[in-house]
Amino acid sequence: MSCCPPNSLPALIAPEGYTPKGEVSTLLPYPLPRRGSELKCYEVGSGDKAVVVCYDIFGFDAGRNKGICDQLAEAGFLVVLPDFFRGDDCAKSGASPMTDGAEKFMAWFSSVGSSKTVKADVDSIIVPYLKSKGVSKIATVGFCAGAFWSLAMCCAPPSPFTCGVLAHPSLGLSKAVGEDDAEAMAKRCTCPQLFMPAGNDPQNVQPGGEVVKAVEAAGHAAQCVPFPEMTHGWMPRGDLSQPSVQRDVAAGVALIVGFLNKHM
Repeated sequence: MSCCPPNSLPALIAPEGYTPKGEVSTLLPYPLPRRGSELKCYEVGSGDKAVVVCYDIFGFDAGRNKGICDQLAEAGFLVVLPDFFRGDDCAKSGASPMTDGAEKFMAWFSSVGSSKTVKADVDSIIVPYLKSKGVSKIATVGFCAGAFWSLAMCCAPPSPFTCGVLAHPSLGLSKAVGEDDAEAMAKRCTCPQLFMPAGNDPQNVQPGGEVVKAVEAAGHAAQCVPFPEMTHGWMPRGDLSQPSVQRDVAAGVALIVGFLNKHM
């Protein structure tokens, strides 16, 4: 399988002329730092409510990842964007599902993108760091593959997360890397979720879809707001020169902020 549905948006080069408002630093595991375990992280904003943003398969420096982080910080959150791939991404590895094929992509992603791998970084590095800064509540926002990680981190008790946001989620990756399928994972959900599917995303993450219903069956709010005119990837990768994309990226950020304010 591939990460993204057919006709999804390709990588977007980080916008020229935009200067991120935060800083990039290197974090170490706590309490036992290990050589080679350093994690680069973009950080912006302040406060006792934090948001961990999980990027898509194109990695740390692609698209509008940092710009969206800046917008969330302006809404009053401390925001961190960890570089879980540690400088890598699918394109650098010659494994983009758009140009190199699903087989190469899955071989690469299976080696770097399991939720167990990401959760180890979150548990040993990100959460201790945020707590050291006085954070009392943590949410997660994920795009594409990052939404798979976000849901997994909210569905593995004990979870440190208060709520999660899944924008154009690629939840089929869970089964592809040998983990529970998305519905089974969602049945273990521990907190409210916001689904923001694009028009070409699978039915199971659309309103009334099986994953959405599984979160509700677990006893948690599952808000699902579809963006039928958008293509998978639009939040960090859509072309803002198109009025409809500019409109729905702005609407998506506003929706995320409202959801976070309600549940944090």
